[in-house]
Amino acid sequence: MAELTIQVPDELAKRLQPLENRLPDLLSWLVDNIYPRESGQLLLAASSSC
Repeated sequence: MAELTIQVPDELAKRLQPLENRLPDLLSWLVDNIYPRESGQLLLAASSSC
C-alpha cells in the first residue's frame, strides 16, 4: 500500500480524526464519484463552472 501525506486545515483534521481508519475507503469513494473511470471527465470541474 502506498502512503500519501496531505496538508489540511486544522478544523478539517479534527473532523477527519474519528474517520481515520476509514479514510482509504472514503477517498476511494470520493474519487470514484468525482472522476468515474468510464467517463474520463472531472465531474467536479463541470459542476464548478456553473
